[in-house]
Amino acid sequence: MVIESHENLFGLRTYLLLKKLEEMKTKINKMTLTKLKTSIRLNWESPFIIGFMMLMSAAAVFLAIGLALLAEVLAALSYFSLTVSVIIRFARLLKKEKE
Repeated sequence: MVIESHENLFGLRTYLLLKKLEEMKTKINKMTLTKLKTSIRLNWESPFIIGFMMLMSAAAVFLAIGLALLAEVLAALSYFSLTVSVIIRFARLLKKEKE
């Protein structure tokens, strides 16, 4: 009987701990999403830079497994994404200088 109560207590503690962790995870996800939205609002070029990194990483993986044609296309798309981010940044710099 004593063993059963310890098992139930352990199960309850585990349940409460998991519930608390889930609440913390939800709060962290909301904070991260809010920070990401703020970052994108302030830095319009950020999504294009992230796209560049993801596309270039994918290109490297496809090149490593022998799909050179697909890797070449992804690399070209990633450079276009990087170019867009540089153009946006340059335009923002010009706009800032006018003010």
